[in-house]
Amino acid sequence: MERVTNIDLPGDLLRHFGRKDPLIIKSASPYEVSSFSDLIRLTAEVSCANSAMTVLYRGQRNEHMNGDGTLLLPSLYRWQGASQPTSSEIRSRANRLNIVAEQLVRVADMMITEGASRNDLNYGQLVKRASLQWGVLQHYEYCPTPFLDVTQSLRMACMFALDHAR
Repeated sequence: MERVTNIDLPGDLLRHFGRKDPLIIKSASPYEVSSFSDLIRLTAEVSCANSAMTVLYRGQRNEHMNGDGTLLLPSLYRWQGASQPTSSEIRSRANRLNIVAEQLVRVADMMITEGASRNDLNYGQLVKRASLQWGVLQHYEYCPTPFLDVTQSLRMACMFALDHAR
């Protein structure tokens, strides 16, 4: 994977951000769009202008900033307001993740005892792979994980960003 040092921007975005520098873009105020159609048009223009890049989207209801303005932090490492989590807080979150992952496997064991199919639960992989356990726990928002949800689908990212919106 390469560090992005320059990105080609369509006219409206270049005028808004002033420069093509990703660090400038990251720290600037967001570019507001008035509709999903405008968002699709702009992202298509950016994608076409930067065809060598794989574009991934993150759909989140809130911005999760840290001290330097980073938005993409897995929940395990997210700041609480203006406070950076201490190493003991991160260890505590990781311990909770491991406890909840063990509980997930016990629930799968109970379901098999009650007649569920090992194949339907993907049981063999679930008990072997902590990453699969963590993925299930993240999907259902049981506890913070070291994973970050990204997608290549702009529509899916928007769906997550607007989930429970009023």
